[in-house]
Amino acid sequence: MAKEGSTVPVSGRLSVVWDDDSPSQIVLVIQDIRGQKLIEKALQQEIQRYRVFFQKAQEPMFIVTAQGTLVEVNDAWIRLLGYPPQEVLGLNVKTIMPEIVLAYAEPAETSSSDWETWLKKRDGSITTCLVTAITWASPEHTLLGHLFIVRNRREPQE
Repeated sequence: MAKEGSTVPVSGRLSVVWDDDSPSQIVLVIQDIRGQKLIEKALQQEIQRYRVFFQKAQEPMFIVTAQGTLVEVNDAWIRLLGYPPQEVLGLNVKTIMPEIVLAYAEPAETSSSDWETWLKKRDGSITTCLVTAITWASPEHTLLGHLFIVRNRREPQE
């Protein structure tokens, strides 16, 4: 409890001090974690903002791991490619982008690039598009994953 009488979030740790074979003391360490709780709340708000931005964006977007596994797609991606949400997560990106190459030996940093490609829809049809790939790398230059943004969709010319 704070000086003014309000409750304060705390973290506690209890230890028993033994003298021979019997407990002689109990040590309780309590730490005020208000700062940690404020940081957690701010982080949750950022995550919520990200979710709204990502899911409600008009452009299809998807995130894949360094190994090529789809881990997140937005609503526009679902509409474009026709996959039910329950089938999407865990798919290999080559299912929808057979020509993609994700192997970057040692990415120097987070970077982005654009290229024209085609995506394979669930029904087997093809849509041509411009894809922006944003590559995430750790400070140690380890590839972490990719965010793909799909733009300028158009059907292939006959």
